Amino acid sequence: MDFDVLSSDGSTVYLVSVERQGDRVLASCTCKAGDFGQLCKHQIGILSGQDDLLAPSDEDVRMKLSELVSQISDTKCASYVTEYLSAVAGLDEQKKRRDRAKRNLEKTLRQHL
Repeated sequence: MDFDVLSSDGSTVYLVSVERQGDRVLASCTCKAGDFGQLCKHQIGILSGQDDLLAPSDEDVRMKLSELVSQISDTKCASYVTEYLSAVAGLDEQKKRRDRAKRNLEKTLRQHL
């Protein structure tokens, strides 16, 4: 299945292709990382069903994305996507805590000068 996805700034459309072959899931993207054979955020987004990444299109594409996610739900790929997204969420929370602690420390140090 092929999906047109938007770049982060919305200025470029990339093509993400996903295919299930038995227990395997193959994915590619035409972004720079994908051109180098690396996993990219566009592939992860499509594999996890993030329809906000899709280029403007009709409702059929959103249904196709939902169908894809359902088709791969019993694969190791789907488990690893879930694990990855969970880890990223944990990192985001840790970064917020770090930044909050740094601001508080900076504020405290300025008060004592």
